[in-house]
Amino acid sequence: MLLLKINYKNAKFITINIDITSMKKLKNRLKTLNKKLHSSSIFLLIKITKREHILTKDIVQSIYELNDFGIKFSVDDITIRDLQMKLIKLNIFEIIKIKLSDLYKIPNKEEFIKNMNGRKKKIVVDNIENIKDANNLLCEPINYLQGNLFYNPQVISKKEINI
Repeated sequence: MLLLKINYKNAKFITINIDITSMKKLKNRLKTLNKKLHSSSIFLLIKITKREHILTKDIVQSIYELNDFGIKFSVDDITIRDLQMKLIKLNIFEIIKIKLSDLYKIPNKEEFIKNMNGRKKKIVVDNIENIKDANNLLCEPINYLQGNLFYNPQVISKKEINI
């Protein structure tokens, strides 16, 4: 396992990007890392990336097991297909990143946003390319925007992300 020596003085969480197919293989190492970070009051946040692979029962089971162990999750670029398939429950994710075009494809967009906000989930809307898109989203109860409109891709928020 990669050993890091970092000044964690003000850290609240550490994020690791993981290809979903590696989840089962890294499960025990992630538990060990989480235990060490937790002793310093730091949360481990796993950002699930590269989800073009098919979710297997083993992968889903590993995700739920790690979540039960106290590891928090974020999902990158959730799609309307992900929402329709319901292979994994969204309540397991602390941060849900969705492209602007996919947000508008959700049949009950307002209900989805209300449901996620009610569960204290953070929704990050990506691919904000113009002022009109940003202004439209500022009228929605979404606090985190990301996209090339902001020159370098970055999260612009009305709130601090607290996990």
